[in-house]
Amino acid sequence: MPTVPTYDNFQAAPGALPQTRLTAPEMSDVAGQEAQRMGQGLQRAGGELGRIALDMAQQANQVRINDAMNKAVAAKNRLIYDPTEGFVHLRGEAALSRPDGKALDQEYGEKLKKNLDEIEAGLGNQMQRETFRQQSGQLMSQFNGALTQHVAKEYGAFQYSVQEGTIQVARDQMALAWGDAEALGQSRDAIKAAVVEQGRLKGLSAKQVEANLVEALSPGHAAVIASAADAGKLDYAREYMKQVNAELTPGARLQIQKTLDAGDFEKRTQDQADALYSKHKGNISSALADARTNLSGKEEDAVVTRLKNYDAERVALRERGQKDAADQAWRIYAQSGGMGKIPPSVLAAMDGRDLEALRRTARAESEAREVKTDPNIYYALTIAATQDPGFKNEDLRRYFDRLSPTDRKHFIDLQAKTARPEDIDQVASAQQQVNAVIKSLQFKNEQAGVFTMQANKALFAAQQEKGRALNQEERQKVLDRLVLQGETRGVLWNSNARAFEAEAAGKPFVPKFSDADVRKATAALQRAGITKPTEAQIEATLKAVYGVK
Repeated sequence: MPTVPTYDNFQAAPGALPQTRLTAPEMSDVAGQEAQRMGQGLQRAGGELGRIALDMAQQANQVRINDAMNKAVAAKNRLIYDPTEGFVHLRGEAALSRPDGKALDQEYGEKLKKNLDEIEAGLGNQMQRETFRQQSGQLMSQFNGALTQHVAKEYGAFQYSVQEGTIQVARDQMALAWGDAEALGQSRDAIKAAVVEQGRLKGLSAKQVEANLVEALSPGHAAVIASAADAGKLDYAREYMKQVNAELTPGARLQIQKTLDAGDFEKRTQDQADALYSKHKGNISSALADARTNLSGKEEDAVVTRLKNYDAERVALRERGQKDAADQAWRIYAQSGGMGKIPPSVLAAMDGRDLEALRRTARAESEAREVKTDPNIYYALTIAATQDPGFKNEDLRRYFDRLSPTDRKHFIDLQAKTARPEDIDQVASAQQQVNAVIKSLQFKNEQAGVFTMQANKALFAAQQEKGRALNQEERQKVLDRLVLQGETRGVLWNSNARAFEAEAAGKPFVPKFSDADVRKATAALQRAGITKPTEAQIEATLKAVYGVK
């Protein structure tokens, strides 16, 4: 059987193998380098982010600073240019003398500083505030510079205007003190000093100052000459002109010569008028005839005008004396109750019409005779009150002998109303309605006067009853009643008359209504539900319509 060989012993002896050194390939530190690079990258990214964050913060700060500076510039512009707050609109005295006593630059500097402080307080951090403070400081410097320039400019203008005022005051004094040599010298020196100062303020040349001096003095000299000429001192005016001729402009010389020529003409015509008035011993007609015969052109016109003025003045003086005498006479009469106490000199000085009116009034009252109103006088005075502007100056005492005491008071009150437009307008409106009735019914003379008297009395009574002024419709109702036709009762027979005539005569009046009035009243009653109104109902209705009692 086959035998499997066994190897109990090695066929070959084992030998030592050569010692071999294995060397691994050299590998780089990849992970470390990568970590290092990553760290460096992160560091760079962090720096970039920091810069971005810093830039963003700086930008945010700059936005706030820019906004603050915008507000600061707006505040500065407002304090410079605003129509109500801006200092450029403060001129002269307003810029130099402030209500609170501070100088303008101090006042407005404090205003801007307050605005800037408020703006700075609203910023978010110290960096913003410091940067704003630096930039706004420059703005403040600019503002103060503009403010200082404005004050200097206004001070210069104010100084100049003060000198201009000095010149004007001196000129005015020259016109007033034209005959006072010392005062004229003072005014002249003041003008010279003011003109020289104006030249200094504006930096003018000596020749320009000299020319300005003539311009400034010339009006004052012209005023002196004009005042002297107006006073009739023509010789003085001519002599003064010679003395100051070098200080007159050509235009002033021409005007002065015209003034002197006019003065010569006035003096000549004045002397001629005086001579004629004296020659004819105050007889104005003879003096005027003489002037028109022997003079011509402008001289004739001037002399005639002067003579007429003389006469007007004489008449005015005479009338004033007559009125004073009349006032005194009526006052003595009222106090004494008779004319015996009135001095003859006073009676002699009165106007003849006033004296006659006083005598007639005294005679009527001494006879215990009732003074009745003349309708014609009443009507004439009523028309004058509304149409004649001279009514307010009319001496109503001239009519006292033809006016009852009641009507005297009526016209005295009416005269007082002419001084008050609102009252006279009311009077005029009422009189227009009265006149319209007079015209439509063709009242004449005494009848017109009687109607006017009764109309005024009735209108006054109606006004008193209502406690106020009547309107047009109410006045017309009163007037319509007064012109109603009817009858007055007599002993033997009745008389036809109108209501106002019966009232004036003090007689009872029975109206006769027209057929047209009756028909209207009937229709009105029927509309009210009375189908068959009686005569009494119709008459009562018509009386109510016309206000007949």
